[in-house]
Amino acid sequence: MVWSRDAVANIVLTVSAVLSKAIENHESNLAPLRALRQVYHDRLKRELFEKDKDARLRSGTRGMAARKALIAFEKVVAESAER
Repeated sequence: MVWSRDAVANIVLTVSAVLSKAIENHESNLAPLRALRQVYHDRLKRELFEKDKDARLRSGTRGMAARKALIAFEKVVAESAER
């Protein structure tokens, strides 16, 4: 998987903003934990997007394997969303 510098910088800035906002929130003790879960879930959603793209572009045996991996990973993302 190849990432452009802009995409990586954008991800890093977004994660940094979410985590710093959570740490500065003194009203809730669980805010940092929620922020970490949100960052983790966002990472899973980006990875799901890549797997979906891969499954759509492949055909034959590789496509079947990519679709199986996509279905398995969708379950992981769904479990993450339930948290």
